[in-house]
Amino acid sequence: MKIDKGLKVSNSSYETDELINEKLVIPDSKTLEVLDVEKGFENNLGYLKVITNQQIKDQKIEDLISVSSQTPQNSEIPQTIFVYDSLGNANEVANPKYIKQEKHTVDFKTEITDNGFVLRGNFNETDNYILSIKKELTSVLNVGLPEDYTSDIYFGAMPASLSFVNKKAVYLSAKGNRNVAVNIVNIPKVNVKISKIYENNILQFLRSNRYKDYNYDGDNEGQSSVYNYDEDADGNLSDILVSKTIETENLPKVNGVSALNLSLPNQDNIKGVYLVNLNSNDDYYLNTTKLVSISDIGIISKTSDNEVVVFANSIKTAEPMAGVEIKLISSNNQLIQAIKTDGKGVAHFKEVKKMGFKPAMATANTTDDFNYLLFDDAKVETSRYEIEGARNSTSGYEAFLYGDRNIYRPGETVYFNTIIRKQ
Repeated sequence: MKIDKGLKVSNSSYETDELINEKLVIPDSKTLEVLDVEKGFENNLGYLKVITNQQIKDQKIEDLISVSSQTPQNSEIPQTIFVYDSLGNANEVANPKYIKQEKHTVDFKTEITDNGFVLRGNFNETDNYILSIKKELTSVLNVGLPEDYTSDIYFGAMPASLSFVNKKAVYLSAKGNRNVAVNIVNIPKVNVKISKIYENNILQFLRSNRYKDYNYDGDNEGQSSVYNYDEDADGNLSDILVSKTIETENLPKVNGVSALNLSLPNQDNIKGVYLVNLNSNDDYYLNTTKLVSISDIGIISKTSDNEVVVFANSIKTAEPMAGVEIKLISSNNQLIQAIKTDGKGVAHFKEVKKMGFKPAMATANTTDDFNYLLFDDAKVETSRYEIEGARNSTSGYEAFLYGDRNIYRPGETVYFNTIIRKQ
């Protein structure tokens, strides 16, 4: 494909200044082929990515695909036997017993992609697998495979890795088990360090010790709301509460995911949130850090130009929490106002502009609990929705028109009703 220079970009003065010459391969529309099978691990689960030259039709492909494993079963220890010749000499002969190989079908889930499909299941590192695809598999062009397809698969050892399962989550219920899900792969020992970031340092820490994770493959459009965190190495904003090494094989696991319990020692009355850092005991470069707020106070805020309304509810029961002290913190870390929630769990801040500060964060305090809400992190993006409301008419009136029913046949008379009122 050749495109001459001078190609213009819409709504721009830019145009290409050189010839574009690209080679393209157009798949044969009359043939469906399996081009490649990629394998790997994601969140401790194995996957097979089957790449085809045409997009697969949305059908029950599970009925046309099977994956079986060959696992040693009923193994017997070979015994050495002796056979004596005519002179009485003993000759060592191996016992002709072999390890029996049995096939087992592997359960998996399928996902159709633009250029094939993906199989996800409990594949392991040691078994040999056979992928079988029936020729009845059909593409969107109604073309099937010329014959049944089979391929031998061996995953091999997963590379060592360490990460938290949920990168977005920050809040952890104080009335639960306080477990955090961690993906730990081929790392025998992990160093755990938990630091407490004090209440008056939270805003400073969030501004200087984190950066956006643009590699996160989540459900957000536009800018990422997932962050990577740096340690407070100098201890200017926090103190270390826990520092220990754990054997990863001793951690409880569900579907290959380890549960790390955030057990904390008794602390003073100084409130804060927690920075959890994990790193491999052998390879420090394998590390991950997460900010966690352990609390039962759920916070919701609504803001306008001159008012801020904060709702406090129990995370466990969803019941309103009365008597919770809500502090409104400014963008330059100053206290704007502090009031307690009413019987409905609501704190209403009025005439915020008079203080001369821009609200940036709300904190919630009780005698034994603390939580925070950073407004920029929690705001709902409204650019995709119509939120401007009804437009005012210069006439001072509003008109509403509606018919006597919702659907009409051609040639029928449509009768309208109209209501006019003042704005």
